[in-house]
Amino acid sequence: ELTTSNHMSWVDDFPFAFIGSTIFFGIIVIYFIFYSSNVLGFIFTKILGFFIPKYSYLKFGSLNISILGGRILFKDVVFATENMCLRAIDGSIKIIWWREQVRETLDRKANKPCRMKIQMSGVEVMLFNNTGKYDQLNEIILNGDAIGNVIEKLIPVSAYQKSPFEKLFPAISFLLKQGCIYIGSPY
Repeated sequence: ELTTSNHMSWVDDFPFAFIGSTIFFGIIVIYFIFYSSNVLGFIFTKILGFFIPKYSYLKFGSLNISILGGRILFKDVVFATENMCLRAIDGSIKIIWWREQVRETLDRKANKPCRMKIQMSGVEVMLFNNTGKYDQLNEIILNGDAIGNVIEKLIPVSAYQKSPFEKLFPAISFLLKQGCIYIGSPY
């Protein structure tokens, strides 16, 4: 049975409950609009940090994944090793997974779309060492191998076979809006 005293206490509490829930949901909306991609980028940075080599650095500033749309958006990506550094201001990877007929070759005259489209802007690639190749060349020179053996060691035969990734994405569309490549040490 509803009495007037119970009814009045609920009405008196209504503005405070409404204001509290509005503030709570406002904070949730602000988080999803402004901070969720930054938090997802931080989480991916930490997870992928376990799988990269010891002397490497990887950072995602922000990351947004849309599974149904097949799109990955990223900003402020940095990957550095002892031999190179790659930095991208922003970019997107779009995978057209729903298409059955896609371009199978690199021929641009084909009217079929590529299954994967990569767009990047503000890309910097700095190559300042190649210690792995230097070590291989030093070993080859010390062993006195013939030139045929040198080519086989530098370019392995497995590089000529198609990987499962190449079979799934035979042609990839790549659009680079702005970028630069530095080769060598500036000092």
